[in-house]
Amino acid sequence: MNDPEETVTTDGTNQETLPPPPAEEEKPQLLTEIREMLELNENAEDNVVLLALKNLIERAGAAEKTDEELSQVRAELESARMKEAERRMNDLLDQGVREGKITPSTRAWWAKLSPEQLEKHLPDAPVIIPQGNAARATLRQDSGPDVLTAEDQAVCRRFGIPEEKFLEAKKRNNR
Repeated sequence: MNDPEETVTTDGTNQETLPPPPAEEEKPQLLTEIREMLELNENAEDNVVLLALKNLIERAGAAEKTDEELSQVRAELESARMKEAERRMNDLLDQGVREGKITPSTRAWWAKLSPEQLEKHLPDAPVIIPQGNAARATLRQDSGPDVLTAEDQAVCRRFGIPEEKFLEAKKRNNR
């Protein structure tokens, strides 16, 4: 290619001038190269070359638009995956609390694990807080050997032991 030329004017300043237009023999070579790149016949008319170039430009624009749409779909998919993982983790934590394997106070610590780790741990985890029909009365302190607690009464009912005999045995053991 021709480089711009500098010309010194009569007032002593430099002025840049454009190179002369390409010679007529360069133009056909450029068209020949374009025809080869587009895989067109050497004898293809200029308007056919123009149409092929326009088509190529349109396809490139469509590909760029498709690439942008694909990036957007990928971002939406990643967002959906993250929401699903968060939902799954919350479900596992809720399950652990319901089963008494996770205490509400340690929930934040358990949330640091991945869902896969928590899923592997929960089936074999020990029950920390027994779930079920535990009455609040069983949480009372033993009031001494002369009184049966709610837990003592439950044992008597379960094993068919008269409460009087149980109370006598309790008094003997506490001497």
